[in-house]
Amino acid sequence: MPDEQQDRATRAPLITAFEIENFKGIGRPVRVDLRPLTLLFGSNSAGKSTILHALCYAHEILSHRNVDAHATVLGGDQIDLGGFPNFVHGHDPKRKVRLRFELDMRGRDLPELAGLYSASAWEFDEPPLVGESAWVELVAEWKAGVAIVGSYIVGLDGRTVGRIGAGDGIEAELVVNLSHPLLEREKRDVANALSGTTSQVGEGPASEPYGGESQRLKVLLGSALPNLDRHLEIDAESWDDDELRRLQYRVSMLLVGVGRLLRQEVATLRYIGPLRDLESRDDLRRGNRGPLADEFVQELFYETVPPPRRWANGTAAWELLNESARHNTEVVRDTSRWLSHADRLDTGYELRVRTVVELPGDEPLVAGILDSRQFKTTRAGSDRPEPEANQSPSEILRAADPSLVDALVDRIRNGVRSRVELVSTRIDRPVRTFDVGVGISQLLPVVVAALDPNRPTITAIEQPELHVHPRLQVELGDLFAQRAVKGGIFLIETHSEHLLLRLMRRMRQTSDKTLPEGAPGLLPQDVAVLFVEPDGSETLVREMPLNERGELVKAWPGGFFEEDLREIF
Repeated sequence: MPDEQQDRATRAPLITAFEIENFKGIGRPVRVDLRPLTLLFGSNSAGKSTILHALCYAHEILSHRNVDAHATVLGGDQIDLGGFPNFVHGHDPKRKVRLRFELDMRGRDLPELAGLYSASAWEFDEPPLVGESAWVELVAEWKAGVAIVGSYIVGLDGRTVGRIGAGDGIEAELVVNLSHPLLEREKRDVANALSGTTSQVGEGPASEPYGGESQRLKVLLGSALPNLDRHLEIDAESWDDDELRRLQYRVSMLLVGVGRLLRQEVATLRYIGPLRDLESRDDLRRGNRGPLADEFVQELFYETVPPPRRWANGTAAWELLNESARHNTEVVRDTSRWLSHADRLDTGYELRVRTVVELPGDEPLVAGILDSRQFKTTRAGSDRPEPEANQSPSEILRAADPSLVDALVDRIRNGVRSRVELVSTRIDRPVRTFDVGVGISQLLPVVVAALDPNRPTITAIEQPELHVHPRLQVELGDLFAQRAVKGGIFLIETHSEHLLLRLMRRMRQTSDKTLPEGAPGLLPQDVAVLFVEPDGSETLVREMPLNERGELVKAWPGGFFEEDLREIF
């Protein structure tokens, strides 16, 4: 599969793993390694959803500086965190919530930052180099009745670059690891500026494994989280301008630039909750353009259609389908094939694009035709017709003022819309999702999200198998596998043994070289099966490794998925 391997290499996700500590049911640090297909299994209330919610919380911090989060943009009406005192582990405000993200920096450039006042005139000897890997750590805490980011730490190639700690006022403390290989020039500048009086941080606590020479500086920040669009403002008035600007530029690019890459990645995360709504008839009537608030958020922050929070309840899938019908039918076509073809989901339904005309009910001639009344102009310059005897629509149009007819024609031209309809292949008629099995309405947003050609790097889905027949759950495994090998990550919280069995089968067929034509091939590095289980008041996550034949290397803990054997024997 050389082409597939090349595709994966060119579209490698930024986030390779993340850790969670003291968030909801997770107390001790929990690590989640991400692969193209990452499946979260476990009993109810074990903490599987908590892992997905932590990503939504990270987005609140990075994109909106919302540390005391209740609702979340990505979670929409599906997630209510309840504020820091509620979601901190054990409801203990003395604890600190820690989120750490490990990043693949290969082939990535750091983004440009604003604010370095002489950057346009200042020539730096070389752009900041980045290594192969990085990590960003966010620590949220409750301080004086307010939730804040208490520390922000960035590392590159396994070594800490720097840490920003929250202060008491407008200044925060920046500790720069001058022993890092990427800061050799800055180490000399600091030595020159301070006559070699750099301080020794020593080994420090586990979250600050600096060692060697480090320098404490003051930065103008109200919290530990920097503005991820601007260079750091270092408070060092006695320094030489050139030395300060070099330090400010390099340290900002490494600390802030890496954080900005993470923010961009998390902002595109697509979360689909466990309860998907039926399509909105109001959305269909207005062509699936979301309400004003959604369009405002979309325009200012995301520039995507539809806004992220409407994916949480699945309504965004219909918006995307109707948008595709107007501009590019690829998503509609592919979704319809997956729904209807015998070798795929074979649900008995397909999608069709129907052209309709939307006209306002208060348009004079439209109102007249609807009321079956004749209208005429009663006085010169008046566009308000008055009713006469009931007549047919054609008679109404012939008798109407030409200016009203012209206005109606313009309205018709501007009112043409393409609308996607669900069609029963058994009776060849359009049907409403309200009138078919609830499983179809739950399934469709998952299929659309997977087939979206602009699918973001991480698609997080809770219970894609909800209300879906076991045969369809198996076929969902092929859908996810087929799309995962094209790039990106599916992070799936599920109870479906059927979905997993299909993935295991494809791994075995790939190993045995018996893969059917058109079926997706899978390798061990493509699939991560994580078992989430409670341990007293804590949550544990353990990986259930699969070998190249798709076989579990070790048994499920506690007899998980053994109910069928017990019932039979």
